[in-house]
Amino acid sequence: LQRLAKGTAGQALKMNTAANAPEWGTISSDCVKITSGANDSLNATSFNLEGIFSADYDIYKLFIWTKNQNNWNKWRFLSGTNTVQSSSWYRSSGRYNKAQSGSNGTGDMNRWNEDHLYSHTYWTSAQTVGAVGEYTFFDPFASDKPSWVHWKGSELDTGWLYSVDQQGYYNDNMSLTGFHLYAAGGNIDKVHYWVYGMKS
Repeated sequence: LQRLAKGTAGQALKMNTAANAPEWGTISSDCVKITSGANDSLNATSFNLEGIFSADYDIYKLFIWTKNQNNWNKWRFLSGTNTVQSSSWYRSSGRYNKAQSGSNGTGDMNRWNEDHLYSHTYWTSAQTVGAVGEYTFFDPFASDKPSWVHWKGSELDTGWLYSVDQQGYYNDNMSLTGFHLYAAGGNIDKVHYWVYGMKS
């Protein structure tokens, strides 16, 4: 019985392709964490996630938590060497819902040929616990078609519970590489984020 030599860093023990002997190798995953982080002292007008999109994956997920002092956030794509895409080619449609004791409401959140998109937060009062968002980007690095995205979010804002559900795209055939979040007024105080790539 031959002893299996030790593997290298990052390898795992698995069966070979013939399924008759163990071997060391790299375990492939259909979902890979690209980056994550937290900044509880950001206190800035904007925040970038640079270089998160590439040709490696077709679908990307962004989970994000933000806290603003007294305003809401917008977002744009980054391209190339982290250039903010601020042309008026953003289009989206969506709805918001809000509720508190004895009261509720709903409304449209639409954009057409604007220079930004609404984000997972869209309220101007002080946030009680911040806002959480989930974004799904469909092949943003491709340069032969517009980049499509779906996102939703929720927040508790001075007694009101809000939720948003939106979809949209950047109407230009451009390879996009990142995500730019910026405050409509004031600063973004805190941000936590997780980015994942999904294999096709």
